[in-house]
Amino acid sequence: SALADLQKLGMTEQWLVDRDLLHIFQDQVLGKGGGGVVVAGEFCKSPVAIKRIRSGLDSQNSAKAAKETLMALNELRILRRIRHPNIVLFYGACLDGSIGDVMLVLEQVQGT
Repeated sequence: SALADLQKLGMTEQWLVDRDLLHIFQDQVLGKGGGGVVVAGEFCKSPVAIKRIRSGLDSQNSAKAAKETLMALNELRILRRIRHPNIVLFYGACLDGSIGDVMLVLEQVQGT
């Protein structure tokens, strides 16, 4: 499946994050939009922003699921390679095959 291929790539490139290393604060919503919700969390005792994307990787093959999957994979593809002072750091991603979620683990920055 697409999720299994993505997990294999994450292990090879060493950006796959074990879910047990994340502490997610579901009640601390930092933002939300069409692509998912961003909540506060901790990764290796550092504050992070966790963007949970309902990717549709393992859902029915509908047009909406395909669009969500494409958006999630494109964001992951870009973030895993880019380094720029004005773009948050990408620490990794956690993939939940049971519900088809992709969680991007990102640097948490303070906005003004």
